[in-house]
Amino acid sequence: MPSEAQCAPTGATLAAFTACLGDASRVVVEQDGERMSAGQIRTLATAFAAELAPLAPARIAVHAVRADVTLAALIAAWETNSEVLLVREVYPVTDAFWTQHEVAALFDQQLKPLQQWPSAVRPTKPAVLLTTSGTTGKPKVAVHELEKLLGRVRTEQAGNRWFLSYHPASFAGLQVLLTAFCTRSELVAFAGMSAADLVARVLVAKPTHLSGTPTFWRALLLALTKETPLPLRQITLGGEAVDQSILDALRAAFPEARIIAIYASTEAGALFAVKDGRTGFPATWLREGIEGCELRIVDGVLQVRSPRAMRGYLGDATKRALTDDGWLITGDVVEVTGERVEFRGRVDNVINVGGGKVMPEQVEAALLEVPVVREVRVYGIKNPIAGDVLAADVVLAQAVTEAEARKAIFSALSARLEPYKVPRIYRFVDKISVNATGKKVRVNS
Repeated sequence: MPSEAQCAPTGATLAAFTACLGDASRVVVEQDGERMSAGQIRTLATAFAAELAPLAPARIAVHAVRADVTLAALIAAWETNSEVLLVREVYPVTDAFWTQHEVAALFDQQLKPLQQWPSAVRPTKPAVLLTTSGTTGKPKVAVHELEKLLGRVRTEQAGNRWFLSYHPASFAGLQVLLTAFCTRSELVAFAGMSAADLVARVLVAKPTHLSGTPTFWRALLLALTKETPLPLRQITLGGEAVDQSILDALRAAFPEARIIAIYASTEAGALFAVKDGRTGFPATWLREGIEGCELRIVDGVLQVRSPRAMRGYLGDATKRALTDDGWLITGDVVEVTGERVEFRGRVDNVINVGGGKVMPEQVEAALLEVPVVREVRVYGIKNPIAGDVLAADVVLAQAVTEAEARKAIFSALSARLEPYKVPRIYRFVDKISVNATGKKVRVNS
């Protein structure tokens, strides 16, 4: 178990969460250019709680595409002892989805009722329900207690200006929202915007604190100029494997900012933070734990036990995520290298190339070390003989011909990777597609 010295300070409490509504005039969220005060959020939450009263306690769903609405829904659910399922709208849902998960009512992004279903669920305590992305199958619904979601939210630093680059109904987005709210800081948010549009808004919003995926940060660095400086004091990365090239680029661009890599997931919750500017995490944490979490590696995959993990999935999927002795299987492939544990990729992203297993994240990290490469996505193209042929979409960082780029890439990768890990097909593109949570789209052709 972790020693006392290695456990982080206790995060925000439910009392601190509700107390943050006390200063009615304080600006909480700047949503799509409209500044919303704590008093306005309270009014929205009170009206929604009244709407829920005839059903409560109940399991309800909200199209949580706005930060202000998401926050009000959380407050109302807490006050009515209800469970609120935050919906991202990134995959099709049908009546069968709602009835399967015993949802009593669905509300739109203005908290107006859309539909009701018969439901016998009567929660005994409030909870926040989050969907997985659904990119590798049907989405699952993870159940979180609000108090555990607050477990890594620090309340020491107040008065910051956060920018929300994630979807508010994703785990990472919810963490940013709760952090800004509980630290009495201001959150700048925009609903339904592409990653490129959000990057443009960051340059205008001038946040002091910004969290995003490595893919988002590379896009921001590309757009950054001397005429558009950012007053960033804290940079956090999460949601994807963090490579050394993006850490180094951020340090060069923002030498005064704190740079923190966050390890978290919808299922595991907020686990730990790495602040030393290096990829992976210290191998000593496998023996000693960190921030209340226990870590171990089984068959090359990281497993965790955390006080901030989900209560479980709705339905019977929970037992497939846990080992017999209660450890959560993260699906992250890791490798111990010296005194460091390095992330290599995701089990569900593995590409089969002629019988060899390729982690696209590993190949991408190697590609990003090539000077002519700005951004990249590696994927497999189905082949009846080889299983998959490795391909890469590449955004160039320099004005070179495609022939010159191919030569530079092949020379660099051949020196670093086994032959079967070197992509054979290249597409040179202007941008890499990302999903609503800011991650690269990982669908093989």
